[in-house]
Amino acid sequence: MRYVTKIGDREYRFDLREEGGSIVVTHDGKSFDVDLERITAEHLFSLLLESRSYEVEVHKNQDSYKVCLEGETYSVVVEDERLSQLNGLLKHTGAVIGARELKAPMPGLVSEVEVQPGDHVKKGQGILIVEAMKMENELRANFDGVVKDVRVKKGQAVEQGQVLIVFE
Repeated sequence: MRYVTKIGDREYRFDLREEGGSIVVTHDGKSFDVDLERITAEHLFSLLLESRSYEVEVHKNQDSYKVCLEGETYSVVVEDERLSQLNGLLKHTGAVIGARELKAPMPGLVSEVEVQPGDHVKKGQGILIVEAMKMENELRANFDGVVKDVRVKKGQAVEQGQVLIVFE
């Protein structure tokens, strides 16, 4: 199956198939044998890629993965090619699909709420700041809309996936 992976502003297209009990990844016409085994029941994996071994920690977020590899942390979005094309089309037309909620992408502490019910927000506008791992993360609107309900307040601890703000 063909996938699209986005890491930061870079996009990678690759094919993934199982062949003789192994995983084969093809990217830019070159094939790689991959062996991936879970080390613990949680998030730690052993990755063997082209005879090189890596320890990889993977955490699933709402719409992406946090991947820790060799001391670096990456936010990775993986979509099958059809979903990627559909999302691209929806972004191009301005359509919004699914629930209109802002959820916490990670556990943390709300350090600022920048909107209140009834406020009109524009795509890209900062609406909430969550402090996590000693860093402030400004959460922005993904679309134009009206704030229906603010479900958190400044100083409140939040869990990953918790609904923070609901839009009309």
